[in-house]
Amino acid sequence: MKIQDVSRYSKIDIFIILFLLAAAGLIACQDSRSVTAAESNSNLSENNVPSFVGSISSEVVNPQNRPVAYAISEADIVYSGNIDAATGLFTLSSLPPDIYTVAIQDTAGNGFVWENISVSPGKNIDLGIIALQ
Repeated sequence: MKIQDVSRYSKIDIFIILFLLAAAGLIACQDSRSVTAAESNSNLSENNVPSFVGSISSEVVNPQNRPVAYAISEADIVYSGNIDAATGLFTLSSLPPDIYTVAIQDTAGNGFVWENISVSPGKNIDLGIIALQ
């Protein structure tokens, strides 16, 4: 995995990308497969992540401007998640196996982008501590 410098993107580029991601997120459908409690428990990995999907998690050290995290797959499907304002923690869960770009943007225009994150079934990818710039 490689950290990309956000400064190579203009604020307008980031705004347009995040706007499109938010719009696409509104129309993206989640898999609504129903499972029994026994099936659900048997499909969990040791990380409590269902064995057929993965997740990405992290901590944002400066979450005071209401940041939102997005995971964009190579198939242009967008997943989003709120970042806890008190702790800065977030998890983008139920991600199908794929290669993702994670983008975080707050209301003050600060952002962060991390490309080429490989999500595998039953695994959580921890991006560590992130400071928005």
